[in-house]
Amino acid sequence: MVAIGYVSPIPNDPTKVLKAGDTMTGDLILSGSGTDLTVDGTTTVKYASMTFNAGRALSTAISSGVISGGILSPSVTPGSLDISPLLGYVVDYATNSLNPSLVVVNQPAKTVAMDAGSLARVVTWWVMDSAGNVTQMGVPPTDTQRRTSIPLGLTTQVGGVIVSASTSAVNLPQSFNQLYDLMHSLGPFSILGNFITPNGANLSFNKSSGTMFSVNSSRVTTPNDPHVASMAAQTPVQFRRITQGAGTGLPALVTTVDPTMYDVGGVLTPVPGSNDATIQRVWMIGSSTVTSQIVVQYGQAVYTNIATALDRIASEPYNVNAIILETAALLGYIIVTKNCTALNNSAQAVLIQAGKFQRS
Repeated sequence: MVAIGYVSPIPNDPTKVLKAGDTMTGDLILSGSGTDLTVDGTTTVKYASMTFNAGRALSTAISSGVISGGILSPSVTPGSLDISPLLGYVVDYATNSLNPSLVVVNQPAKTVAMDAGSLARVVTWWVMDSAGNVTQMGVPPTDTQRRTSIPLGLTTQVGGVIVSASTSAVNLPQSFNQLYDLMHSLGPFSILGNFITPNGANLSFNKSSGTMFSVNSSRVTTPNDPHVASMAAQTPVQFRRITQGAGTGLPALVTTVDPTMYDVGGVLTPVPGSNDATIQRVWMIGSSTVTSQIVVQYGQAVYTNIATALDRIASEPYNVNAIILETAALLGYIIVTKNCTALNNSAQAVLIQAGKFQRS
């Protein structure tokens, strides 16, 4: 960049540019170790079709927490805790939410001795403030403390000796991927509706309309609500029967439950006795195609009656088909006897709605 037209106090000062005379073209490149660009006032950034306040845009993405380090470990010095070098932020939104302040916390490794309170209790929580001071607490950090300081983790001690240290600081890197970690761990689930009920004196069932949460299931159709899919009512439901195995092709589309078979290691096997019961599971996939939304997975155990099967729902070992494990929400259970001819006959069948986050 060449300074043009700068007059006062030093003519043509190469370190300054007169605003009225600036004819710089091309990119402004700052290079070299420790090169800083300081801009006072409001910084407006124009990129493609976007124009935004850079400070406010950044303020929506910063939080208090640790960027790196801050690992806790028992010290070789009895009764003390080692904290590895720490780099983090403490961000204050409360004072001025339109102009939050950020303090960089850059602390070398330190060893902190347990205070009298820590020595008198088994569990202690450790918190660092923006100046690097460490506080020892007998209770977990509050929501407010997680925002105004850096909670580091907790320790347990016996007889004045720290026997374990657990690091649990808020981890700032890859914050959006951390949200996806949680969403994928919870898995898809029904939000509202989607109740399963008998269709009548037959082996079919109905499903009410509803919504479901499934990561990116509606990104194309409703980009402003990408994780929520609208699920139409079906009377009766069209579905596909599956086992725990991968299979060799797409199962046929059906409208009736098969009470005569159950799944033994991925192999369909006849249910032994006519009054024996199995637990079939109804799964829902966030597809925009109605005929691809529902699958029913065969039961994997046989029970002497419906009452016993009901009692074993929560404790039954069950292998979910790997193909639907990441994409489907468990809607409910259909308990049927081998001789069932009508899902609305409580002596032959029982339909139960699953809990929101049940996965088997």
